[in-house]
Parts: sequence; C-alpha cells; structure tokens
Amino acid sequence: MKSVATYANGCLNEKILRELASYDIRCPEIAVFTRMQGRNYVVTSDLSSFHWSRQYEFTWAVLESNLTPVDCVLDAGGGYSVLQYALAKRCKNVKILDPNKDYLKIAEKTAKTLEISNIELINETIENYQNPHQFDKIFCISVLEHIKEKELRMMCIEKLIKMLKPDGQLFFTFDVVMKAGNEIYDFYVDRYEAVEILAKLKADMPPDDQITVGSFPNGCILAAMCVKVEL
Repeated sequence: MKSVATYANGCLNEKILRELASYDIRCPEIAVFTRMQGRNYVVTSDLSSFHWSRQYEFTWAVLESNLTPVDCVLDAGGGYSVLQYALAKRCKNVKILDPNKDYLKIAEKTAKTLEISNIELINETIENYQNPHQFDKIFCISVLEHIKEKELRMMCIEKLIKMLKPDGQLFFTFDVVMKAGNEIYDFYVDRYEAVEILAKLKADMPPDDQITVGSFPNGCILAAMCVKVEL
C-alpha cells in the first residue's frame, strides 16, 4: 500500500469548480469566483456544497483520481453533494453510501433533474456495508472527522480499503484542527489523531507551509487534509 498526504492547498482548476457549481440545481448561476493569492479561488455563493474547504477537496478529488469510463466508484458518506455528479460524468457507475435518507432523497431528485442515471443510492453506514473488492476508486470526503469514536473511525478506514479492487485507489479528506478555539467542536480531527490515521495508511504529515486553512467562530482554525491511498 502506498499513501500520499497533502493539505488542500488552493483550487487548481476553475473549469472544474464551475462544472461542480452547475450541478446544484437550486442556484448554479450565482457562484462567483474571486482569485486570491495568485492561484487560489474563493467561491462566493450560498451553495452549501461550497463550504470553504469543499472547493479545494472536490477539485483535488476529481484531478487526482483520473477517472475512466470503465471505473466503478463508491462515494462513502457522500449524501447529497455536487461531487457525485462530477464522478458520474466520468465513470461507469457511482454508488453513494450514506445513512441519512433525507440527503439521499435530495441526491436522487437532483440526479433525475440532471438526467444522470448511473448513480445508485444506498442507505447504509460504512461499517455495516458489505461489498469487498468491488470498486476501482473510493471517495470519502470530509467524513472521518464526523466519526467521533476513534476505534470506529479506524475500522471504517479498514473496511473502505477492503472494498477496493486490486490496484484500486482511495481518496480521503478530513478537517484537522490547527488551532483550538474557545468553543468545542464535534466535527474535527486533532493533530495527534491525524498522525494516527496517517500512520495506519503508511503516510506522513505534510509540512505546515503547505497549509490552506479556514477560520471558524471563536478562533478555531481548521486545515483540510487530503490523502490518496493506492493498493
């Protein structure tokens, strides 16, 4: 197993960002892109899909995966996000795994509106889903930080690896707390936990000078970690 970890460090492709924005059927036309610090972009929009780190994470996932028309893909914890439609446009089929029925209903409605028919929605958790050695590529975008129990988090990582075909690829992203604020948040991984996750995947923490961060209320600073795993 080979793993490479980087921080989400800027948006590399405005074309992909605009494509992703177009999949939000509620208001694709309002996404405004402002160039920041040379090569980075900020999406000014009320699209929930474009949380500060998603513009980096989703673009990274599309660029790094090099999807082909024969790939079978799993989006673990994908729920409703514009990423699944970008994946569906590039591969044979996409399975979306999520325990939230409401998210899946929105995803189904959007897929019908966009006339995308190669997405299968599965109402299940990662730990309970059984489908070993079936996927060429698996995406798990901003999910790990929502799994509070560390043992369960590690088990989910193991399960996702087992779901890959030989020579498959796994794409993780998760938020890492770079600076704690005055309020306790329940959706992050601290630096110590990030090191544990990367050690399990045989990867090292990237240097801090690669960091792109986002600020939350009361001084909490988060960085989006991106990890590519190849079997």
